[in-house]
Amino acid sequence: MEFADLVQAEQAGGADAETLGLLLAGLAGLLLFCAFRPGITAAVAEPAMWIVSLILVAVACLMLLARHIWMGRYKEERERRRSEALSQARCAYCGGQNAPGTKKCAFCGAPLR
Repeated sequence: MEFADLVQAEQAGGADAETLGLLLAGLAGLLLFCAFRPGITAAVAEPAMWIVSLILVAVACLMLLARHIWMGRYKEERERRRSEALSQARCAYCGGQNAPGTKKCAFCGAPLR
């Protein structure tokens, strides 16, 4: 797999991960907003609404935690792929850094893997 293919795969996979992270954050924010009304109702008239409010807040916090974990794993994977692509462009014989996609080392002429 060449460097250009890795970049395209990273961009395609990155869009999915970023979209999922944004979706989780948005839904968690919506749940926190929706938890506000039962909390107000519980404070004024119906004490049992505190349970509903606390459940919504707990679910929203779990969603934010899931987003944090998901995005952390995505960033680690992206960095691993990037370092693999850069190490593949390094010559095993002389250590010269070559442009991605080249077949031979520009410094010593050895074939790159």
